[in-house]
Amino acid sequence: GGPRRVRGGVGVFVWSGRSIPEWSFLFQPVGPRSGLTAFGVVAEARGRFDFEGVRIGTYRVTCRVRGYETSVAVHEVRPGVQNEVTLIVRAAK
Repeated sequence: GGPRRVRGGVGVFVWSGRSIPEWSFLFQPVGPRSGLTAFGVVAEARGRFDFEGVRIGTYRVTCRVRGYETSVAVHEVRPGVQNEVTLIVRAAK
């Protein structure tokens, strides 16, 4: 199948009121023989992203941002559906 659009974002579990300049997301293929390539995306200050050209398959999505715990989710990009990734991020202690 062709590339798909993926939307996503983070739910901030403990919000400090600070503006966050860069939310960094890393998409890594789960299957070692999937033929998919890892890629990253940087979201805007509210933690939303929207991008196209993602190949169908299952990815481990890691979100890293300074001052927050790293958050990981597994997401399957499927054809014919709206692909949404949601991550809950907690402030680092």
